[in-house]
Amino acid sequence: MTEYSYRIDPRPETLGGGYRLRLLCDGAEVGGGVFPADGSDAEAYEETLAEASAWLASRSQASSPCHMLSFSGRDYLPTQMVPADVHIEDVAHALSLICRFGGHTKVHYSVAQHSLLVARILAEWGAPVDAQLAGLLHDAHEAYIGDIPTPIKSAVGLAWRDLEADVAAAVRRALDVTFASHDWEDLIKYADLVALATERRDLMHFDADRNLPWRILGGVAPFHEKVAALGWSPQWWADVFLDRYEALRSAREAARLPHAA
Repeated sequence: MTEYSYRIDPRPETLGGGYRLRLLCDGAEVGGGVFPADGSDAEAYEETLAEASAWLASRSQASSPCHMLSFSGRDYLPTQMVPADVHIEDVAHALSLICRFGGHTKVHYSVAQHSLLVARILAEWGAPVDAQLAGLLHDAHEAYIGDIPTPIKSAVGLAWRDLEADVAAAVRRALDVTFASHDWEDLIKYADLVALATERRDLMHFDADRNLPWRILGGVAPFHEKVAALGWSPQWWADVFLDRYEALRSAREAARLPHAA
């Protein structure tokens, strides 16, 4: 089957800056164009990305049978995700139904609940709103490719890691948390581990005297609060996720506004 993709390369300032778009068919360049930074670099990138997305959309879906259908009824290609494919309602809905730990929990516990816990931990630590929003969305890409437990990811190897990185990058761009995810990466990763320790304590049948140690949790203490409200429906958690997203996004926008004199 023919595989269509694209590549966006930055252009040197000596050539006018901006970006060069390369349209690829089975890895071979079949077209493209140059988008100089006449206005701003960001505008040039958005114009390049729009052209690339339109070209992909014009290709026959029959040539790429591995597409998926989102909750809102949109087709997307997991191997060619672009920001235009991402919608926060799809993210919230899918994450509320995807169970953590491959389903090996005492009750259904979703990625949406985990994401809310990470954001809650960051808020408790007094982390900035940018960090809390990036923490809430740190697993948002799993809405489009699923949640695979870490030991299985390790067994799959580079193929999965490359796919996950590409999809995560597209989702972060779409939800405007690329820079925050980078700036607060270490703090979010530690909050993620604290959440993991908390979930193991409250949701799993773990016995330190019987089970193998989780080396990743060496020296990591669980959160002081227990995982709560386990009986609510996935739809309820999707709504809570969306409410938290909107609240954090509004707080971020307010913080960016210039203060009145």
